[in-house]
Amino acid sequence: LKHSRVTMLATAGWLVNSAGVFFPGDLTHGTKFSDLGSKPLEAWAAVPFAGKFQILLFAGCVEFFSEVKKPHYMKGGPMGLQCDPLGIYENMTPEMRKTR
Repeated sequence: LKHSRVTMLATAGWLVNSAGVFFPGDLTHGTKFSDLGSKPLEAWAAVPFAGKFQILLFAGCVEFFSEVKKPHYMKGGPMGLQCDPLGIYENMTPEMRKTR
């Protein structure tokens, strides 16, 4: 489930970039987001190494901290970064949480 969400976000990012939608402002000093182009693979290649490192470090930290949390989500604990505006997860019994 967690990796499906990552895949959906990556696909959405690919489509948005391909459509020519860019963040406002500069990626680095003197390089605008729009300068990267609308081809996602070429845009990734144009990102400086420090930017790629920050993206991967952030994703790695989120993954690491969601995995070391006790109890682990595979053992009935809460899943990593939850977005539950309706409070559905809070109202589940422990048995229901194990099957979700």
